[in-house]
Amino acid sequence: NMKSEIQICTGEHNKMIKAVVFDLDGTLTNTMPDLIITISEVREVYGLPPITEEEVLSAVNLSTPEFIKLCMSQLPTEEQKEEAVGVYLEHYKNHMVDKTHPYDGIVKLLHKLRDEGKKIAVLSNKDDINVKFICDTFFRGLIDEPWGKRDEYPGKPDPTSAFALMKVLGCEPREIAYIGDSDVDMKTGRNAGFVTVGASWGYRPAEILRETGAEYIVDSAADFGKLVDKLDS
Repeated sequence: NMKSEIQICTGEHNKMIKAVVFDLDGTLTNTMPDLIITISEVREVYGLPPITEEEVLSAVNLSTPEFIKLCMSQLPTEEQKEEAVGVYLEHYKNHMVDKTHPYDGIVKLLHKLRDEGKKIAVLSNKDDINVKFICDTFFRGLIDEPWGKRDEYPGKPDPTSAFALMKVLGCEPREIAYIGDSDVDMKTGRNAGFVTVGASWGYRPAEILRETGAEYIVDSAADFGKLVDKLDS
């Protein structure tokens, strides 16, 4: 009896799920407060007013340089925007886990997936070093492969990094459930051929997830755990 909190959009599968790949910001952790604090500090350096959550939301799923340039769009030159990216990374180091925290039920979910023998990975457009730091802070020992944006791969939704991660995990595409909270994630999962799951608790409405390729949408970490059980049965 499928409960209403797991929405099946176009879900069809024929394999056991062997690995789960998570997005980070807006999926595993609510990073929004620290992003707002940091970007507002950077804007202050350039004499700009603080940023609003709405402005951060409109840019948040991009790779860091694109994200910051959008948040600093009032700067007159490309050169200043480039420079602001470096300033942001310096400032963010000091605020990365001030107010950031895992969403409800996430740690429990990771333990459950681990107990079931699933491999667990993170694939994020956030810088690799920052992804590793946040995963180590909140999920130490629970994530096999924490991957952020690396120089050798283009950012999501390009699937190159997803394919590389899949190789490391030793899985086929349909053995991987990819869960994220944004259109970028759904497109990434689709492009890689993974089972795409939208997390409705993150930074984007469920409607956008559905439109951009979510096969399933879940409203909580616990519901995602139930969905994986369902896909395996």
